[in-house]
Amino acid sequence: MLSENSTPQSNGDRSHEEQGLDNVVGQSAQESRILRLMMISNEFVTMRDSMEIFPLPGNEVEPESSPSQNNVQNAACRLGQGRTTDLMVFHAIKADFNQAKIRDLVTNAADELLKLSLEKEPLWQYHDPSNRDTEILNHDEYNKRFSNILDETLEEIIKLIAVDAPLNVDINLDCSSTDIISGDNQRTRSPKMEASRARACIQMPPLSVVYVFMDAKLWSFFFSDMLARAMVLGILDPGTPTLDGALQVMSAEYHGPSALLRTRESYFARYCKMLSHNVWIVVDVSLEDLITNNPFMNCKRKPSGCLIEGLPDGSTKVTWIEHVEAHTGFLSLLFKPFVESGFMYGAKRWIDVLVRQSERLELLVQHAIANLLPGNPESAGMDRLLRLAEQMRRLFFGALSATKSHLWKAIPVNGPQDILVNSREVPGDAAAAFLTATTSFWLPIKAKTVFQYLNDEKNQIKGDMLGDGYRIDEALHLRGGITTDNVVSVIRMVETEENKTSIMLQEAQESTSGSYVVFAPLDLPVMESLLDGHDASSIGILPSGFVILPHHPGCGQGEGSVVTVALQLFDRSARPNFIPEDSVAILLDVVMECETNIRNAMLQLLHI
Repeated sequence: MLSENSTPQSNGDRSHEEQGLDNVVGQSAQESRILRLMMISNEFVTMRDSMEIFPLPGNEVEPESSPSQNNVQNAACRLGQGRTTDLMVFHAIKADFNQAKIRDLVTNAADELLKLSLEKEPLWQYHDPSNRDTEILNHDEYNKRFSNILDETLEEIIKLIAVDAPLNVDINLDCSSTDIISGDNQRTRSPKMEASRARACIQMPPLSVVYVFMDAKLWSFFFSDMLARAMVLGILDPGTPTLDGALQVMSAEYHGPSALLRTRESYFARYCKMLSHNVWIVVDVSLEDLITNNPFMNCKRKPSGCLIEGLPDGSTKVTWIEHVEAHTGFLSLLFKPFVESGFMYGAKRWIDVLVRQSERLELLVQHAIANLLPGNPESAGMDRLLRLAEQMRRLFFGALSATKSHLWKAIPVNGPQDILVNSREVPGDAAAAFLTATTSFWLPIKAKTVFQYLNDEKNQIKGDMLGDGYRIDEALHLRGGITTDNVVSVIRMVETEENKTSIMLQEAQESTSGSYVVFAPLDLPVMESLLDGHDASSIGILPSGFVILPHHPGCGQGEGSVVTVALQLFDRSARPNFIPEDSVAILLDVVMECETNIRNAMLQLLHI
């Protein structure tokens, strides 16, 4: 049952779950390490299963461990014209001479990435000396130090593909995808170079980190905030049991935390090399030039990836480098500074997601080990609650995605920014649809202040979005990770007129690279069943929420933040790609009222 006064523990407290790591059956250090690895392996299986049930928004067909022509061809058809390139690359990489060239390409890319990981100034510089979280590549220095070996290798691949690649395949193209937002993804004349580096230490064994990158489903699960679609098109080498030498060709679509942000797409080879004991490098290098003049491909990955170093205490140091050549195409003026500065898809945002996910994984492992101990009945319920919160967050960012499988309609309103709406299919129910409405706006208020306001259970913003007449009262919250930056809450909502109680599940994360507050209504019996330890995978959940992006050097908008509001509803009168006028009116009223209330509350702070 719900507890009124449960609170997150401070970083210095040792929970029952953490003590379980030391106490289970009087284990030795070696036995504890093996048990922990077994629990991580079990979690990886659960993550893969979850991606089968709730795939990324752009993945109509999920990646398989051994891609087949049928799998890739089905994806090409169901996802529209842009995905036929998947099938072309799938056949192109079968040729031995192309595989040899790709191997040369990734070998050179791994060497370059290693040098980039180890170099210091003047090659890498801090954009803001007061904030040393992210380093920016000095392109003049880069051009002096690195030859054009990679470009020459790519040119040879292009020639071979153009002349000899066996691309005569039967493709059924009786399918399409229509984009109904003004603007397009066409290439701009001058692509923009973006390169950044960030580091972090995470509580995961280094080989487990490597497995996350080399398994498409684990990669999709960990980075669903950043990925709209991911597919393995071919495995050229499975590598050793430690993944040394593993090589695969992939396609991916990257999205941002707003439907106003156009997605980026790329084709690349991903290569893993074990450099020494407990040290790996995982590198991506682009293969866009295998398919020339393709308007869907707007992001060329120069050598990017991670240096993964195991530390004596069992944790891992990760050095992340993002180096891309991007054709930005159409950009919302609101987000243009965030994209053009390299912030939106930069290394800092990627590594922050990795840190959060590794902390959640560590917490789930602690719960799993605690479940082996007698006298700990609450651990199973907390475990289920964390899993449902993870599912809720992934569905929220998936719903905001501007991937081509989502058709957004701009509704003009009085204000600087339109409201976007879409409708999506309800699995197993053709007579209804999920509706989403979203908008984004600038506030001259620090992101931290906005986050604290939206995360405060005492304000009525979230209750008003879900319905009129609710009184908000937090009942329980717990850590969503090892630190208290991520908090999962169960919030009691009382309908004032009839005194009926319902439940809202919320997850909130504060970060310098972007914060969010995501929430969804749940029936009280469902929540109580969850806390009793019942499975969460079959629970339907429809999240709404807020994303807060902070000002940072390079954005040029002055101190402040960009807030994105998203509301989701289940509607029996709507259908996929069709929303009745009455439903549109409801969506607009709720979202516009929410924006107005946030603006008014924040402006009051300016005058205090």
